Amino acid sequence: MLEKFQRSNMKILTSFEKYVKELNAQNLTWSPVHTEKFWKENVKKFEENDFLLIRKLAEILKSNSNQNVAVACYDLGEFCRFHPFGKVVLEQLNAKQEIMRQARNDDQQIRENALLSLQKIMLHNWQV
Repeated sequence: MLEKFQRSNMKILTSFEKYVKELNAQNLTWSPVHTEKFWKENVKKFEENDFLLIRKLAEILKSNSNQNVAVACYDLGEFCRFHPFGKVVLEQLNAKQEIMRQARNDDQQIRENALLSLQKIMLHNWQV
């Protein structure tokens, strides 16, 4: 009986809910919610509340956590890659400039993800 109760009260988080939880905790990790598949399936959800989650990602670019910055660079690149107006949104938030700044970071993981993100932003420009 207890086992049945525990199962019925456990909430299974969707991948998007897991992403929001990570982002709100400012604890981004290389997990399945930071993949091409995730972004293809969920990119439109990031439009909610005037791109609030994208704004939060852009703010993380200024943080002191190397892992958070690296993952945020990756995610912003994927957002730009899959959202039809991703480049415009990133430019309005000055995220592109911050990613460019991170491309000169001393941390190799940040630098690599920032450069990959910039490539996606530039490719998006050519594909429009």
